[in-house]
Amino acid sequence: MPMPVEIEMDHLGDGPEPDGWGGDADRHNLRYDADLAADQASVARNDRIFNAYPVNRNLLSQFTVFCLILNRTIGSGIFAQPYNVVSGAGSSGLALVIWVLAPLVCLCQAACWTEMALSIPRARDVDGSIVATPKSGGDKNYLEYIYKFPDLFITCVYGVTFILLGNLSGNAIQLGVLMETIRDPSCTNDPDCLDSKRGQVVGWALGSLLLVALFNITTRRGAILLNNVFATGKLALVVIMIFLGIIWGAVHKDGCRQISFLPPGPAPDLVQGSTQWFGGSLNEVIQAFTFAMFPSTGFEQPFYVLAEVKQPRRKFAPVVMFTMCLMLVLNPLINTSYFCVNPYLGSSSAGPIGYSTTNAAINYFSTISGGADTNTVIRGTSVLFVLSIFGNLLSVVFSSPRVKQEIAKEGILPKSLMFASSSDSLLSRLQSSSSYSPYPGGGDSHVQIAREQVPLAATLLHLSWEIILVLTVGLSMPPTEAYNTISYLYTYVITGILGFMVVAGLLYLRLDAFLHRYVLPRGPHGEVKGRHWDTKSEWSIPYVGALPALVSSVGLAIMLFGAFAKPAHEQTGAGAQTKWWVKPLVGWCALLLGVLWWLGIQLRQYLGQYTFQRRRTTYVEADEVGDLIQTAEMVTVWRDYK
Repeated sequence: MPMPVEIEMDHLGDGPEPDGWGGDADRHNLRYDADLAADQASVARNDRIFNAYPVNRNLLSQFTVFCLILNRTIGSGIFAQPYNVVSGAGSSGLALVIWVLAPLVCLCQAACWTEMALSIPRARDVDGSIVATPKSGGDKNYLEYIYKFPDLFITCVYGVTFILLGNLSGNAIQLGVLMETIRDPSCTNDPDCLDSKRGQVVGWALGSLLLVALFNITTRRGAILLNNVFATGKLALVVIMIFLGIIWGAVHKDGCRQISFLPPGPAPDLVQGSTQWFGGSLNEVIQAFTFAMFPSTGFEQPFYVLAEVKQPRRKFAPVVMFTMCLMLVLNPLINTSYFCVNPYLGSSSAGPIGYSTTNAAINYFSTISGGADTNTVIRGTSVLFVLSIFGNLLSVVFSSPRVKQEIAKEGILPKSLMFASSSDSLLSRLQSSSSYSPYPGGGDSHVQIAREQVPLAATLLHLSWEIILVLTVGLSMPPTEAYNTISYLYTYVITGILGFMVVAGLLYLRLDAFLHRYVLPRGPHGEVKGRHWDTKSEWSIPYVGALPALVSSVGLAIMLFGAFAKPAHEQTGAGAQTKWWVKPLVGWCALLLGVLWWLGIQLRQYLGQYTFQRRRTTYVEADEVGDLIQTAEMVTVWRDYK
């Protein structure tokens, strides 16, 4: 068993390996754990906290990683967003192409995230080798590695943005819409009916968010189990809908043959003084692409809790890539089944003709049911989709508060250590004593940890901003538009802007490594300069090199900047409350708030004559296959007065 020794973590360093080892030793270090109990006892100081990660049987399995992605991916996006996608595309054929391209870009993005996740942060092992120690936090870690200077800048930009928009409050509003549809099925195709029930929709949304948050802080194991159950059931539902829709459409309406890249017939006089089909302009197609991206962004969830995954260096990448490839198949197929059952008839200024203004899947079941009581079908279908969206919320509330916990560990928030700390789950507090986790690598050292730890304060922070978004957006807009607005902002900012910064940054790292190794001159002693990503990257898709980073960078750049192109047609239905450029502008303003937050921290340091300091000591152990895993972390935050 190794003796206790502090080892530098290459969280920010770019030196070659092993010569020129670099890092931020004052902030990040790695520690082998014989004296961990003594360190844990020192957290009585009010400037530090100690968090223990799950170990052994409490780690997340490959199946749970699979289910975390599915449970976030299958929900309101593939049931409600088809309306927005086909409305923007202007034809069923182009809509299906968009449903292929959007998950393809997300697949490439997931490949980039996986390469970063399994390569950093890096640490020197006791035998002198340098290895990756996968860490929770997702793109926060990757952005901090790529954009190192100035200190705390990217942390503030990312942290403020993710705290504001890194949630599914929009899905909660859609759940409220479906609950009101259950109560009054006549609201299904009547936006005015739903608009008159804003208060009720918001009430359902708040209730669902409170319930999910309470469940997650009550029992971690229960939340994981329920997540897996929901994901399995939703996958079965989607597969059944795909086969049923295509077969039914071929037998009854031959609707599958009506899928086309052209308008289905002469343009009717849909709007007074107009004989144009709506949809198909650059702005409308890019908006459709953004909405189609929304469900595929579920790949992010397991990255947020990577330190809690079992054998991440060996088992994480295959399950993530498999799941995203599966969604690349399921997303276009489920939309094909929608068109087979209800052929696309064109779009007016108010949206697609013959489509529910809230949920394409409800129309799907209403048509297939034939002579069945329509209200009963709508109610039954809505119940299924309420449960599906509840699963979305469950998955995100399990993972996203852990990112907010990582943000708080950098000390940039008021009461940072409170939000950074983990607490016993409510259920574990009913148990009589703490448990002891044996040192996996052998020996007789034991680490005292809570039976079950949850990010209690971070979950409350997450819930607070969900409530603020639901109240401000849900009460100020019609429910359908409120859902579209929040889901658009989530996709545009969290997946689009922040995601582009990650994949473009990885593209830069790869280009930097190539140029310094093969093109640019070397140092005076023949050493290779640059950031040496080629020596640090521990995972990539064979034979494709930088292609995933290039594809996702181009796709996200088109989405981000094409959103400002003026649409060819002004809408009068859902979405007409705001100009086309307002939503993307609001998205960029969220990042501006992060910049202002960073400037505020610098001003406080200047006026207070102190330097902000923080130190994160990570404890690692070898798992059953010999890979280093993180088992605990001690975070210290203080002010160094001049």
